Amino acid sequence: MTFDAQRILIKAATIDELLGPHYAPRLGQKDSTDRAALRLAAWCRSASSGDWGLFFKRITRDKFSIDQI
Repeated sequence: MTFDAQRILIKAATIDELLGPHYAPRLGQKDSTDRAALRLAAWCRSASSGDWGLFFKRITRDKFSIDQI
């Protein structure tokens, strides 16, 4: 078994890991895009019961933009 840091970072378990300073997205990977969309939707459900308007207010309060996320 080999250690692949890039793979671990892409499959990070938490939003904090995904937004952390060591995360480097790989562009053009559909499976990564799909996974990111699912994680974003899960985060929205967790943070604001699925209310996207409230979720955007929350990330704004936390000083993030949707582009950063």
